[in-house]
Amino acid sequence: MLRNMKIGLKILLVMLSVSLGSLLVISVISFTQMINLNRYSDRANTLLGGTASIESENALKKQAEDYLKKLIISNASYYNESLLTVKSDVLASRDVIEGLYKNPGNYKGYTMPRPDQTKEGELSQKAFFAKTAVVDSSLTKEFILLSNAEIGLASVYAYNPILSNIYLGTKSGISYRYSSHANFNPDYDPRERGWYRET
Repeated sequence: MLRNMKIGLKILLVMLSVSLGSLLVISVISFTQMINLNRYSDRANTLLGGTASIESENALKKQAEDYLKKLIISNASYYNESLLTVKSDVLASRDVIEGLYKNPGNYKGYTMPRPDQTKEGELSQKAFFAKTAVVDSSLTKEFILLSNAEIGLASVYAYNPILSNIYLGTKSGISYRYSSHANFNPDYDPRERGWYRET
C-alpha cells in the first residue's frame, strides 16, 4: 500500500509518525518528571514544615523563657522593695517604742483594751498581759506608757498597704498589737515565740 502512495504522502506519514512518537516519549518523560517533582515537592514541604515547626517551637520556647526571666526579675524586684519597706517600717516602729522608753515622763497614756474588747475590722491598738507576767505597779506603768505608741505606729501602718499587724512583745510579758483584728488568745505569750527570741 505504501508503494502506491505518493511520495509526499509517505513523507507526511513518516513525519507524522516521528512527531507522534516524539510527542509520546516527551509526554511519558514529562509525566514521570511531574510525578517526581510532586514527590520532591511533598518531601520538601514536609521537611520545610518540620523545620518551620521546630523553629516555631524553639522561638516560642525562647519567647516564654525570656518572658519568665523578665517576670522573675520584676517580681524579685517588687518583693525586694516590699521587704525593704517592711524593714524600714520595723525600724521606724522600734524608734517609736524606744522614744517612749527613753522619755517616759513626757507621756501620759491610758489603759488599753484587750483585743477581744475591740471591734473586728476597726483599726486600733490593743494589749494584754501574758499569763505568766508579774503584774505590779511598774508593769502597769509600762502598759500605760505603751498606749502612747498609737500615733507613731498608726502612721507607719498607714503608709504600707502590705501590713496587716504591727505587734510587739516586751520582756515583762506585755503583748501589744496595732491592727484591725480582734482575735484574742489569753494563753499567748510573745516571749515564747521564735520572732521574739531571735531579736
